[in-house]
Amino acid sequence: MKIQKYVKKDIIKVTSILILLLGLLTILYLSEIQSISGYVVQINYPNNIAIKDEFENVYWIKPFGDFEDKYEIGDEVKVYYYPNSEDGSNENTLSHSIVFSR
Repeated sequence: MKIQKYVKKDIIKVTSILILLLGLLTILYLSEIQSISGYVVQINYPNNIAIKDEFENVYWIKPFGDFEDKYEIGDEVKVYYYPNSEDGSNENTLSHSIVFSR
């Protein structure tokens, strides 16, 4: 009985530590995310959409999933991306981005 009691306590401690580490890794992972707010200026279905921010910079976004009929020119959007998600063809082309309409 005593051995089972100690084993249960150790399992709870290890599980708590693993959950804490997972939480810390999640925070570090999410802290790298950056965002751009702007509006849609061009749609090239099925590849990408162009978004212009408040400084008149245009970004080509390759969003996840199917976005046909989801966005229209002039829609306000917010794009979340990782700084190193640029695909190399152009510094203003962001792949693997998540786009939200406002």
